[in-house]
Amino acid sequence: MIAYDSTQATKKHIIKVGEYLDTFCEKLNTTDKVCNDITKATLVDLILWIINDYEMPEAEIFTTLKNNTISDTPIDICDKKEYLKYMIYFLKLKKKRHDLSKLYAPEKKYFDIWTPYKNKYPYGSKEYLQICDNLKPALEHHYKVNRHHPEHYANGIYGMNILDATEAFFDWKATSDEQINSDFAKGLKINEERFEYSPELTLIFNNTAKAFPKK
Repeated sequence: MIAYDSTQATKKHIIKVGEYLDTFCEKLNTTDKVCNDITKATLVDLILWIINDYEMPEAEIFTTLKNNTISDTPIDICDKKEYLKYMIYFLKLKKKRHDLSKLYAPEKKYFDIWTPYKNKYPYGSKEYLQICDNLKPALEHHYKVNRHHPEHYANGIYGMNILDATEAFFDWKATSDEQINSDFAKGLKINEERFEYSPELTLIFNNTAKAFPKK
């Protein structure tokens, strides 16, 4: 029996996330009108709210994402254009680094075993969670070295800045694209409960998914 090698699947996922991030950066760089309506806003608008110092929605997660982003920003960035360039630069950097740890020990041997099964089951299903449990040693290391996962932080998604959250979103989106019979909107509701963020952020995630259709 020939052993499965997860390298190709991992690289395919990395490329898909990268394509999403490239398109996102293009929109971020060319959007000249910010949407202030939370029922229609996307992550592009959320980043522009932070850059332009707009008042954030009342839900705690938005203030936290803004404050974390500001605290992670070099103090010598003092104008909006420079701030936008900084955001795009780091999103491009995240593209280059995304999920590389899956290609090496100690993660790869677990993904070699379980990747063929992981995408067969709907996100959040009993079978999916069992496979995640089997992947636990790899996932623990993966979360430790990759800050686009809420599990990287002691306080979950509330430890993230907006760039982490954007990478997380497109990681979830690309994973959903790869799964059989996936329901991304349902997955976002599962994550809302799992990571305890507000329905308003789920709304922005859903709006972003509509703006960035499956590749």
